[in-house]
Amino acid sequence: MNIATPSATEIPIAKAKKRRSKKRKAVNRSERVAATPETLAKLQRDEIQEMLLRNDGIDEQEVEALLKIEEAWRVIQDEVSALGGWAPERVGGGDHEMSNRAARLWTIWNVWATEFQRQTTIKGAQIALWVTERRSLPEGSAAILKRAARLWDRFEDDHDRRERELRDQVQDAVA
Repeated sequence: MNIATPSATEIPIAKAKKRRSKKRKAVNRSERVAATPETLAKLQRDEIQEMLLRNDGIDEQEVEALLKIEEAWRVIQDEVSALGGWAPERVGGGDHEMSNRAARLWTIWNVWATEFQRQTTIKGAQIALWVTERRSLPEGSAAILKRAARLWDRFEDDHDRRERELRDQVQDAVA
C-alpha cells in the first residue's frame, strides 16, 4: 500500500487556505451580550478606597476593620441565610454547627452590632451594606464608618484577648 504524500506545491496552497479560513470576521456590535452585574460592579468606583485617598478622616487601619466587617457579614449570610427573613442582630442559637472562624466572627458581630446600634441607632447590617456595596455613601458617612471600624477593632481585640486567656488557662490546668 502506497500512501500518497503531498507534493511541495500542495503544502503552501493548503496553508494559504487554512490562513484564509481563520481570518477574523466582522463583529456585529448589536449582537453583543450585556455586561453581567458583577462586571458592572467592578467598573464602579470604590467609595471606601476613595475616602482613604481623599484623606476623609479614615485611615488604613479603619479601612481594614471595615473589610473585616464585610467579611463577617458575608460569613454570617452564608451560615444563617437558610433561616429566611432574618437579621443577624435577632437570630439566636439553633443546632447548626459553625466553623471556628464563623463562630468567632459571629460572636464579634453580635457584640459589635448591638453596641453600635445602642450608640448610634444604626443597625450593623446597614453598615455592612454600605461597605459591601461600595457605592456612593450618604453625606457624613465617613464619621459613622470610622466609628464602626474603631468599635469593631476594639471588640475584635477584646474577643481575641479573652480567647488567648482562656487557652492559656486550659494549658496551665493541663500542665
